[in-house]
Amino acid sequence: MEDYYENFKSETMEEKNNSKKRILVVDDEVNITRLVKISLESNDIEVIESAGGQESIMLAVKNKPSLIILDLMMPRHSGYDILDMLKTHEETIDIPVLILTAKDTQIDREKCLKSGAEGFISKPFDLDDLRKTVKSFLI
Repeated sequence: MEDYYENFKSETMEEKNNSKKRILVVDDEVNITRLVKISLESNDIEVIESAGGQESIMLAVKNKPSLIILDLMMPRHSGYDILDMLKTHEETIDIPVLILTAKDTQIDREKCLKSGAEGFISKPFDLDDLRKTVKSFLI
């Protein structure tokens, strides 16, 4: 009987963990990813951090996040490159992408939206605005 309880408890905890919404934050600035993680992570949201590049694509495929928050200015692979890869990969094409960047021109906004991003927030950003925007994607 005790084994049954332990198995049930493990399955229930796994189910609870699986019911969490996942957010993948892609930014080469560790301070930004940590700030976003601390601001958003809760009982029902898990935040996964990535410094960019191919790793971010692999993490998106593996974890199937409900939302990806993506910076544009990163070494090797720009956010534009990663956005293009995400929006052309069969397993990530439907994941919403929110751009969080210091590049705040109308041209940048239009290019991101044309490439498939669903939202755009400029750095520096207000944490309450970020939370509200993220919440709107997770509903």
